[in-house]
Amino acid sequence: MSVEKKMDRRLWIDYVRGNVEAGTAERMEALLLGDEAAFAAYGEALSSLEQELPQPVDERAFMRSVLAALPETEPRYMDKQAKRWSRHPLFHYMIAASVTVLLLSGGFFDRLAAGANHMMDLNCSQDASISRQMMDAASGWLDKWKR
Repeated sequence: MSVEKKMDRRLWIDYVRGNVEAGTAERMEALLLGDEAAFAAYGEALSSLEQELPQPVDERAFMRSVLAALPETEPRYMDKQAKRWSRHPLFHYMIAASVTVLLLSGGFFDRLAAGANHMMDLNCSQDASISRQMMDAASGWLDKWKR
């Protein structure tokens, strides 16, 4: 273990015991919030002093006192009305119908049918399979559509 690491560990042990000055303690607390290595060193110091540190007499009472010190918050409930309409089947039907109308008005299905008819044309090369020809037509159509 390097000398610097020993000093660092010693400083964190002193911090846990409360043997550091107020200014140093504030700097170390700021380090704990922003530096993972410092937090790891602090955890190491806590682990090494586990036997020395006092245990709460009644853990349940300690837990209740900590919970009592926390500020009261109102439980947050999700608005059931907002949840209901988004899960309603009619909402999904309206979305599907709107998308279909958009595709029909944009000529999507006409272009798709024209591409399929073109692929089925007997004048196409006979050495490629029909599925390959349809795949090429679809990818060509998608390339044109992206532009």
